[in-house]
Amino acid sequence: MLSAGSRSAASLHVNKEQMQNSLEAAFPDGEVTVVSDDDVHYEVRVLASVFEGKRALHRHQMIYAALGDAVGREIHALSIQAMVPGEENPSEED
Repeated sequence: MLSAGSRSAASLHVNKEQMQNSLEAAFPDGEVTVVSDDDVHYEVRVLASVFEGKRALHRHQMIYAALGDAVGREIHALSIQAMVPGEENPSEED
């Protein structure tokens, strides 16, 4: 494996399919959606029961860990929605 210092700019590129695969591997029982128009700015939505009882910060850290070193290098902007089933469609209370 090449070190970060010896990689060419082309080999540092990550795309949404790679991100999708990494997140699906990390959250196999989850629903993963990755959106990007330019493969630099991403929107990620992960719906997984593994987030149950975890604060938003910890959920985000789990997603960052799944994406590895790409965060802050190839991925320059990342919007995250990390939810458990039921949070995606909150019931309306009147």
